Amino acid sequence: MEILGQVVDWVVKIGTLLAVGAAAIGALRLIKVTGQQVQQTLEARYDQYRPLLVSDGKSFDLIIGQLNDLEGRGYVFVELSGRQYGIYLHNIGSGPALGVLGVIYRPPPVSGDRPNHHFFKYGTPILAGQTEESVSAEGTVILSGDVTIDKEGKYILYAPPLPSLGEVLTGSAPTTLARLTITYKDIFNRRHASIFDFGLDKEWRAVDGGFFPDIPKTIDELDREEQARRGAAQSAFREQLAQRRVTLDGQLEEG
Repeated sequence: MEILGQVVDWVVKIGTLLAVGAAAIGALRLIKVTGQQVQQTLEARYDQYRPLLVSDGKSFDLIIGQLNDLEGRGYVFVELSGRQYGIYLHNIGSGPALGVLGVIYRPPPVSGDRPNHHFFKYGTPILAGQTEESVSAEGTVILSGDVTIDKEGKYILYAPPLPSLGEVLTGSAPTTLARLTITYKDIFNRRHASIFDFGLDKEWRAVDGGFFPDIPKTIDELDREEQARRGAAQSAFREQLAQRRVTLDGQLEEG
């Protein structure tokens, strides 16, 4: 009877443990489902107030010419320097776009051609359904055209490389004259971007759908980081020069 009682006692304990385990698993599943529901609710709320900025191409044009590389091959030339450009942005989304900044870059330089870009800053939020224009300032940010904006790091600020004149004439490669990258925030402080390419047809084409939500950093944040990096590099260089002078002066005194 004593052994039977012990068996019954162990069975009860095992049953209790199994019940507790099942309850814990059920609770974890409930937490997971609840977390997913909360996330879905948040996403739905975000989407209700998401801004979507597009360029309508008004009053925008580029000077196009011909450029030869060091091997004599002809390329389409796009002139951005020495002019101001107005960019109209229209908010087709459902919420205001805050802190709107844009940059427009040519394709990567060909055979020593000087890189050039323009910067746009919109002073007020662009409300849903509203259109605003900003006039460019040349080269105000110091970002390299190789910098990426999207989360995957797939698209750089530079427009795609220019095709040769032969490729243009045969239609074997599309010609992108400039790339417009816009960053902005929604009312939840989430970062967004829009990227559009400007072609020979003088129309803006959306890049990969045009809209990139939840980007890591905005243009001004990236620019501040680059300025801080360059400032630190310059300070380190000056310190090295000062140290070399001290060392050289010491050697001269000893000599």
